[in-house]
Amino acid sequence: MSKSHLHLILGLFFIQISAILYSARILAIGVLSIPIADVIDILNEDIVSYANSILPITLLPFTVVSFVIGLLFLLIFLYSFLSKNNKI
Repeated sequence: MSKSHLHLILGLFFIQISAILYSARILAIGVLSIPIADVIDILNEDIVSYANSILPITLLPFTVVSFVIGLLFLLIFLYSFLSKNNKI
């Protein structure tokens, strides 16, 4: 197995983990989301009252971990692409 194949497999692994975490984030939104009437009330009020909600804090770990894994995949892909073209 060549080095670029290994990087591709690692990248696909990171994409799968990122997709799982993203779907967990979507599930958290579905389970913890506020009713649509409250959403309309929030749109009619100032945003400060929504900032005190628990929902953004609950979703933060999923978002950060998903972003970091996506960034790792991007770096692995770029390294694989550049090393394939002998730029590194």
